Amino acid sequence: MKRRSRSALKQRAAIAIGVVASLIAAVSVVMLLKGGGTSDDPSATRSDEASSLNGTGVTDSIEPEPSSGTPKSTGAPGGKGFASNAIDDPFGGEASDRRIYRVVITISSTGPAYIGYRYRDHRAMQTRVIDNSFTVSRSVRGPLPVAQAVAQVLERGSSATCRISVDGVVVSERTATGRYKVTVCAG
Repeated sequence: MKRRSRSALKQRAAIAIGVVASLIAAVSVVMLLKGGGTSDDPSATRSDEASSLNGTGVTDSIEPEPSSGTPKSTGAPGGKGFASNAIDDPFGGEASDRRIYRVVITISSTGPAYIGYRYRDHRAMQTRVIDNSFTVSRSVRGPLPVAQAVAQVLERGSSATCRISVDGVVVSERTATGRYKVTVCAG
């Protein structure tokens, strides 16, 4: 009986990987088609994208500042606010910034969740199934974003939250609510 449940878990994990990869590809295509702004473009906002997430069970930690419609800088280290799209550079950008950052990835869930995470300097996605929470930290060299994390709520869970902190500052935090929902963080 354990073999059957493990194979079912492996099958769900494979499906989750496909879902996450498809989600990342779809977001990238949408950003290309919309001509999404870069972090150098002060007019680039996320308000339209954040509002498109309403009703999907996903919440985003970027909030507009009271005086403008641009996203609030999360105060990333080095004086650069990381207010650009979380999927702007899934490690495809230039590595001209060679600073070393201390990165902490925390993923918590209300039940089993399928998770994955990766760093800029090690592009292979590390995956596993967690029961409640998972934390990993390391030093990473390169420009922001330096880490990416994904979480999918599994059958017995109800929500999952991913959080990325860079040098002690939370630069990305998102929550997915509902069975089989997916959340993605980059920071």
